[in-house]
Amino acid sequence: MADITSGKLVNPSVGVWAWYDIKDAASGEHLFLRQAVVAEEKVSGKNGYWIETEVVPRVGYPVVYKMLLTGPAGDPKNIHKVIVRDGTNEPQEMAIDPSAAPAANLGTAERKSVGKENIDTTMGAVEAEHVVIEQDDKKTELWTSDKVPPMGIVKLISPDGELVLQRYGKGGPDGESALDKKLDLPSSKRETKVTVKVNGESRDVPQDQPATQGSETGGSSEGKENAAPAPPAKAKQGASGQKKNFTKKKDGQ
Repeated sequence: MADITSGKLVNPSVGVWAWYDIKDAASGEHLFLRQAVVAEEKVSGKNGYWIETEVVPRVGYPVVYKMLLTGPAGDPKNIHKVIVRDGTNEPQEMAIDPSAAPAANLGTAERKSVGKENIDTTMGAVEAEHVVIEQDDKKTELWTSDKVPPMGIVKLISPDGELVLQRYGKGGPDGESALDKKLDLPSSKRETKVTVKVNGESRDVPQDQPATQGSETGGSSEGKENAAPAPPAKAKQGASGQKKNFTKKKDGQ
């Protein structure tokens, strides 16, 4: 995450956004990532921008990082506020130490340009500068373009994984803060109805009561199960329902 947010902002303006596909090298997990400039704020006479980075898993709820920056995030002096929401937890403001030394990330590493290349995205090819970065005996390749705000990142390949631009733009839901939107949370209890047959007659049993011991086979229940958030193409959060059927059995029948 430090590598992704360490660069300078490219032509920042409120509402610009970019969606990326991410593959984690260690786990092989496929994630989605959104970066956006969601607000502007003056900080000691300087123009500051609220940069939001949202990591969306295929299953579960996103993690959202929202930072107020006046420069590259690799230098703690440029970070004025950080707010994090992990899954369904309430957003929390994190403590910042402006006197800390700049982090050793891609923003401070030595770079060598090897020319320009076209990188394919869902919106067509994007011409980007290909930079090779050697740091701590590790090689990272980065493709950047001033046409892709907020960070100018088109593609990133490192020992930790790979990030590739999917699409970018300005305005609409993708340019708004996810922290300002209410999560569509599931109810604390599943809505489950259990129906049993007693002497040929059907009867609903409350969820917190067991079925009658003398019931016949053929009872069933239906429950709702939460699914993953929608993929970034729809830019939605929340859960959808799926039904599962169960059958109560007696004496192995």
